[in-house]
Amino acid sequence: MNGIPGFFSSDGQYCLLEKAVSSGRMPLLVNGICEAARPAFCCALSADCKKKLLVIVSDEKDAYKISAGIGAYNDRVLVFPARDFVFDPISARSRDFEHERLSVLSRLLSDEVDIIVTVPDAVMQYTMPRSVLAASRIRLVRGEKSDIGEVTAALLSMGYSRTELVEGPGQFSLRGGILDVYSPGCAYPCRVDYFGDEIDLLGLFDTVSQRRFENVGEYVCIPADEVLFSPTALERTADAAQKLLPRCADDRSRALVTDEYAAADSYYVDRLVKFLLWMKGGFRVYISGSDAVYEAVRGAYRAGGSREFDADFMANVYERPFEVVKCGAVPAEYSNPQAVGRHLDGCRIGFDAGGSDRKVSAVIDGESVFSEEVVWYPKVTEDPDYHYEGIVSAFKAAAAHMPRVDAVGISSAGIYIDNRTMVASLFLKVPPELFDAKVKDIYIRAVRDTFGDIPVVVANDGDVSALAGAMSLGENNILGIAMGTSEAVGYVDENGNVTGWLNELAFAPVDANPEAMADEWSGDIGCGVKYFSQDGVIKLAPRAGIELSEADPPAQKLKAVQALMEAGDERAAAVYRSIGVCLGHTLALYHSFYGLKYVLLLGRVMSGRGGDIILETCKAVLADEYPEAAAGIVPTLPDEKARRIGQSVAAASLPKLA
Repeated sequence: MNGIPGFFSSDGQYCLLEKAVSSGRMPLLVNGICEAARPAFCCALSADCKKKLLVIVSDEKDAYKISAGIGAYNDRVLVFPARDFVFDPISARSRDFEHERLSVLSRLLSDEVDIIVTVPDAVMQYTMPRSVLAASRIRLVRGEKSDIGEVTAALLSMGYSRTELVEGPGQFSLRGGILDVYSPGCAYPCRVDYFGDEIDLLGLFDTVSQRRFENVGEYVCIPADEVLFSPTALERTADAAQKLLPRCADDRSRALVTDEYAAADSYYVDRLVKFLLWMKGGFRVYISGSDAVYEAVRGAYRAGGSREFDADFMANVYERPFEVVKCGAVPAEYSNPQAVGRHLDGCRIGFDAGGSDRKVSAVIDGESVFSEEVVWYPKVTEDPDYHYEGIVSAFKAAAAHMPRVDAVGISSAGIYIDNRTMVASLFLKVPPELFDAKVKDIYIRAVRDTFGDIPVVVANDGDVSALAGAMSLGENNILGIAMGTSEAVGYVDENGNVTGWLNELAFAPVDANPEAMADEWSGDIGCGVKYFSQDGVIKLAPRAGIELSEADPPAQKLKAVQALMEAGDERAAAVYRSIGVCLGHTLALYHSFYGLKYVLLLGRVMSGRGGDIILETCKAVLADEYPEAAAGIVPTLPDEKARRIGQSVAAASLPKLA
């Protein structure tokens, strides 16, 4: 290498370093390089070792600074930025950083870069695997055959949005035989003129004037989303959709369209889309086929529509504007199942934050030595210090029964990223200005303030329910359902992994009756939370002739019904039988979507004799109404202690000790 970087090769210590790196003897610690010499050092090391170099600095300001320095010697250098997160409700947001990340990864895949400069946040954020990126690029070449329909379908599957005019990266438009597309990896969009099935002309154009200014021989389109969907998962979703939608008797009835059938179609599709959203999660719905169904769904999920709540919720969770897209072919799905928990070594605390009670366990080498359950009222309390003090109090109660605390695992309703609270009903009454300041990192602070810097993992309570089932039964392919303040659901697949799906079935519809009870939070009817939580017990109690005090909080009302059940009251038994009937029908529905084998039923509602009645009735309904599904479903209960405390013990296994 010539110039300043070339001087390093005359230094003996550098030569030893270069040989060590070239031969793979790492990690190595290098000291004594001044800030001004670091760009030249990076260039020299990359060139002499003939290796790609990843340079990680403390913040993005330093990243762009050192990148500029490296660029003075080697222009094959790029900055890999962190993806920005937006947690406030917004109608639109920039995806520039995501597109820049995809561009860097694509150029790295094409061997167009030698050195990448980045920050810790950027390298820790998930992105698509190399194989998916390599398979998800479209190369448009002048003079080559290309089916315009296949290209547009592929663009949709890669996260592009169809628009009237192309004005930014990740967009495309189609007007007859002219395709405009703007790849995130390119400086300008391209206009593709087709002559039949052959690309006749390719030209770059200006987004302001929309006029072509330069012809090119080829144009490469890279993905516009870091999350894509594989055909396998799409097929499972399509199969589940076919089972949920009513089947037509023959081709003739399939073609029969009347106002009555059209209304029924729209209603069933509305229920189906909502179920899939709260099961899988997502910010974009693709619809292929009926224009009428597409318009109905799009209208429901727009501002002011009947599903505005769902659209806003998903947009906030996934930090993308929610949209319903009409397409010729549904895109491929991409998912990333991961193994979690099952670490039992050392002295651990497991904490389960419920809406009516909090549970904590002290666990030493896999054995619970202490468990405690305390009633609290987080969902109706505005002061986040109340939540913080309750969490710390539980930690200290468990810590008193162990010689030390090595790690803390937390199960909590809501959505969590990097142990931080994104959305959680436990903090429903906390004002927005206090949420960011005191709630987002509440669990991190509670652990750090109480025990210092020890491993901590916060997970959704549904996933911990499924993990508890897998640990209890020693099996996989398990749906865990915790019936407490809400319905918390998680799924461990056949390989023992957590799928990464939302699994918030509390808000997925299970009752298609238009007169079904409405959920106060989402405003929708027939949602699981009204059937498989303490709300279900409270709702049914008056119908069974049980009078409950309106002054009592929900947890006390549930305890009143449970006390009657333990005393052998037939009215209470009728309440639990009704829940068992609903559960039997619902498990058949869940089975059609998940293909589950085991169902572990947990939570306060399943405690005592009432839980046994629910299970017995559920099995009877499955056997009578769904014999084929019943043969493949095994609903089960853990022992009484595990029913109430098992969630916190499973939570204790979440962190891995260093």
